[in-house]
Amino acid sequence: MPVFGASSGGSHKTDPRYWFSEVANAIKAGNMTAAQRAFAELTQVLAPITSNHPDGILAQTLAPIGGALQAANMGEARRALDALQQQARARFPNGRPAPAAPPAPAPPAPGRTLDVRT
Repeated sequence: MPVFGASSGGSHKTDPRYWFSEVANAIKAGNMTAAQRAFAELTQVLAPITSNHPDGILAQTLAPIGGALQAANMGEARRALDALQQQARARFPNGRPAPAAPPAPAPPAPGRTLDVRT
């Protein structure tokens, strides 16, 4: 059952994107209870990753939001969410990571010369 405003179909129960979206929607709507519940679900879904890396980048990224929700401080939760979303937009301006650099050209086969004339 969705915590806040999303449909209840598919495999959302194990999808961290779904639960993060629920957290964000609840914070934006000012619904502390829904935000806290969704964050609890998010942390459960992410537990296999974060339990092995409690000081990792994922735990560090979510800590400001989690701390604000734990303190029931909606203003701080909004600021933490806004900061996270600004960082994501700066890092992924098109909604995706930048493409990898193209591979270097293969060297010429042994015994052949490379023509570099233009």
